[in-house]
Amino acid sequence: MGLAKIVFWSYQTNKDGESPIFIRVIEDRKPRYIKTGFSCTEKDWDSKENRFRTNYRKAEDLQKAKDHERNNELLLKKLNDANKVIKDLIADDNVISSEQVKEEMLRAKSVGKHSVLSFIDKVVEEKKRLGNLGTAKCYKDLGKSLETFLAEQNKTDVVFKEITYSFLKKYENYFLSKGATGNGISFYMRSLRAVFNRAIQEKVCKREMYPFNSYKIASLSSKTAKRAITKDEIEKIKSIDLEDDAQKIRSKNLFLFSYYCRGLNFVDIAMLKWENITDNRLVYIRRKTHKPYNVLLLAPALEILSYYKQKFYKGDKSYIFPILDEDKHKTQESINNRLHKVLGQTNKDLKAIGNEAKLSIPLTTYVARHTYATVMKRSGVSTSIISEALGHDSERTTQIYLDSFANDVLDEASKAIL
Repeated sequence: MGLAKIVFWSYQTNKDGESPIFIRVIEDRKPRYIKTGFSCTEKDWDSKENRFRTNYRKAEDLQKAKDHERNNELLLKKLNDANKVIKDLIADDNVISSEQVKEEMLRAKSVGKHSVLSFIDKVVEEKKRLGNLGTAKCYKDLGKSLETFLAEQNKTDVVFKEITYSFLKKYENYFLSKGATGNGISFYMRSLRAVFNRAIQEKVCKREMYPFNSYKIASLSSKTAKRAITKDEIEKIKSIDLEDDAQKIRSKNLFLFSYYCRGLNFVDIAMLKWENITDNRLVYIRRKTHKPYNVLLLAPALEILSYYKQKFYKGDKSYIFPILDEDKHKTQESINNRLHKVLGQTNKDLKAIGNEAKLSIPLTTYVARHTYATVMKRSGVSTSIISEALGHDSERTTQIYLDSFANDVLDEASKAIL
């Protein structure tokens, strides 16, 4: 397919004597025509320049000349849009049809005009379906925050092209007026940036609209106090006698299992089944990233597994930890609700356990992941093998390091936390 061309279709006229103006594309050596929405009489068309005529001399035609100048600008834009679509499709090795060109032109026309709040809602629902509850909550909180911010400006929504540097500064000032910290504001801005990147990938908005090249989120962040405990404090937690309190025993074991399994995420632990255990290794797909992991099970983790195998084992397809029930939690919604409830219970129990152990910081499931990384570093493990999980600006950096090494290297490194 060659480049497009503007065509005055003189073979057809309406009741006013005007003929339609098309954009012509050649498909399989045959001309195909895309409507432009413009028409004019033959005497108002400059066939030599292939555009609306503008060289009027009479005073009464001056306004017509101005209108035609504007029409010519719009026609040229439509032609350029069509040619850009054709070039992009060719670059992507796509089989090109006139319908494709038409569809892409219509999509381009609406780019940037998509509701940001609706797009966030779509992402939230997708994350819920995938079982990424923590991520879904982050985006849901972002949506609520934007709604409140917009309400103060007597608005109910915002489209992507309105998210500019100026908008982001106003959003930041709104947070500051509510007493938010730099780290708190950074959390929302990073979520909004992720939404914007996703929208660009889905061609909901153009890359040129991206406001985060000029708005720097890093300037908001201040160093956060590390949320990690020591190996000695891990031993204190292990030694606490919870008697017959089954829920607190479960909470304690979930924390310790996470610590001894590379800071395994709560949702991933809850979803584990006995079939994930092979030759003293834990083989699973992380819910958040959908990447496979193969983790050496250290002795303390094997002890925890032995405890639950004696009490709850129903076969390799059954869950390891008494959180989900195959007979009760069959839908994604019921699973999500159960995980949310148990996570709340677990963190409440861990706080009480931490107080009893006289720990220096509140104990949560997240502390286990941070502690794993920090203890590794304090033990002299090379930062090229594992970087300090929360000492970095993002967990993603840490995960990139973890993903890039073979299991035998990580296995030996993991033994440092014992």
